[in-house]
Amino acid sequence: MAREGKTVAKSFRVNEKALGALQEEAARQSVSVNTLVNQLLLDYSEFGRFLQRVNALRLSRKTFGEILSMVSEDSLARAGVAAGKNAPVALIVSKWGKVTVNTVIEYIHDLSAYANLFEYYEKNENER
Repeated sequence: MAREGKTVAKSFRVNEKALGALQEEAARQSVSVNTLVNQLLLDYSEFGRFLQRVNALRLSRKTFGEILSMVSEDSLARAGVAAGKNAPVALIVSKWGKVTVNTVIEYIHDLSAYANLFEYYEKNENER
């Protein structure tokens, strides 16, 4: 999920209940609390805060699947076309200020890294 980048040492005061939840989740994932907190901060700073700006929702796959199963294919197709015209542009403009080829590529990367919709990688034309 995370892109490589420089790390800095920073000290925060954390609510005791929140720390307990972080420690429990870090143990469940077999990662350090530091790694988990970095993942959460990156998720928020790179994706979550922009979703909030456009009033987007995060749903579980199960809930999303249940909603989709209740809608006709025709209605779903119309909704998808309508959402596809507005939602990506709103998120791209919210995060980068304008729509360009590069910001669309970054948006696709973010959907992969933070929304877990698909796997994404880039390959240069000269690479094998």
